[in-house]
Amino acid sequence: MFLVAFSVCILLGALQVPVTYVKAIAGWYRERLGLALGTAMLFGGIGVGALPSISAWLISLVGWRTAYAYLGVLVSGVNLLSVTLLMREPRHADAFTHADRLSSTALLRMSGQLLRSPAFGFLATTFFFVSVMVGAGTWALPIVLNDRGLTAQSSSSIMLVVGGSMTAARFFFGILLDRVDPQRLSAVVFALASVGIGMLAVNASVTGIVIAGVLVGVALGSEVDAMAFLSARVFGAENLGVVYGVLGFCFSLGLGCGPAVLSIALRISGTYGPGFAIAAIAGGIASACVILAPLRSDPSDCLRIPV
Repeated sequence: MFLVAFSVCILLGALQVPVTYVKAIAGWYRERLGLALGTAMLFGGIGVGALPSISAWLISLVGWRTAYAYLGVLVSGVNLLSVTLLMREPRHADAFTHADRLSSTALLRMSGQLLRSPAFGFLATTFFFVSVMVGAGTWALPIVLNDRGLTAQSSSSIMLVVGGSMTAARFFFGILLDRVDPQRLSAVVFALASVGIGMLAVNASVTGIVIAGVLVGVALGSEVDAMAFLSARVFGAENLGVVYGVLGFCFSLGLGCGPAVLSIALRISGTYGPGFAIAAIAGGIASACVILAPLRSDPSDCLRIPV
């Protein structure tokens, strides 16, 4: 029963990828899209950084069953208030809602064309591999610290580092997206995170874990901004729901594969080193793909997918 309930939680959590509010933001803010995305996603980093420590404290106080019940009520209440009070479409929503009015056949045809698009293929590859890297990092860092002798609550504090870095990255990376070439900017951030994870493959010291936590947090925050920004700029608002939805699937799949890679590497080798090396290679692939992608990020020259 526990496995069933846990699987349902994972499924429902995966469904909360930011497709809907990213599409809303892209419809409302055409000129300063990077700033709008960074501001809107800012508090996600706060949650990632704070909730693990809060969860550990609640579990130690009332037990894991009651703690999960409290957390479920909190998340449900915030989500309901957000949907009820904040989710609105702009008045100039003709192109914005174009894909919403398409028939299921047309949407399937559009999806097939997107999958054959070189630009989409590069983006999907980029965000899958960078998610493998950050998924491995965010899963493994507290466990490695715990293996170093720290308590569970102290080990989970590394997520404060990840969350703080992610929070800052989402805001400042969003601002930079409006001013700097988004492909080069994303490539540099992903490459730095790859270096940080690669350092752990050589020597997983506490200092190295903290540095890697900062770089992984920056990559995690930047990845979400870059995925939304490039999807809107390259494919246009009318195609954003389909594009971002499939890219979100690649993102979630990568996050799940990262911990699996580390677990398999640990079982085979007895250490996390090979797993961290694979995660670092994944980050390098992501950096290369985003810089080589044949994208056009001028909002007046969006790639239109005929339907």
